[in-house]
Amino acid sequence: MATWTINRAFLQELKDANADYWQLFADVEKFATDSPDSPQFSARYGQEEVNLGNFLLLLRRLKTEMAKQFLLEETYGYMQTPTMHSATFTATVEQAYKQHQSLFLLASEICESAERGEFQGKLDEQFPHLISELQRLYRLWNEHEQLERKLIYGKS
Repeated sequence: MATWTINRAFLQELKDANADYWQLFADVEKFATDSPDSPQFSARYGQEEVNLGNFLLLLRRLKTEMAKQFLLEETYGYMQTPTMHSATFTATVEQAYKQHQSLFLLASEICESAERGEFQGKLDEQFPHLISELQRLYRLWNEHEQLERKLIYGKS
């Protein structure tokens, strides 16, 4: 029976080597820290200050960078092996692996909704909802990265 494991060195190296991925993480975090209804959010991202075209570019980058990073991690960092590991470790690795798919699907849905809104001329009115969804994605993405760090450093 095959069990899930990770190649800690490769997974860490893949994370360390992709500065674009972490810059994107920081860019998304800027949108994820404030509630769309808060005065701080309005001050920071009010219509005058948000270029919706740049927001769309951010979402497209998100989809592209996640796809690239997750594919590399799944190819070189995750593996199934005949060697038995603890059931807890195996389940945690499999959970982290499967999170890639759900995170990428959510990023894709957000991006496609924004693109549809732009096409229909409704991006302005959809912006608060898109921000809420981006904030949800960021929270889940952050939890995923924390889980992978625990796997890499053996703290699970």
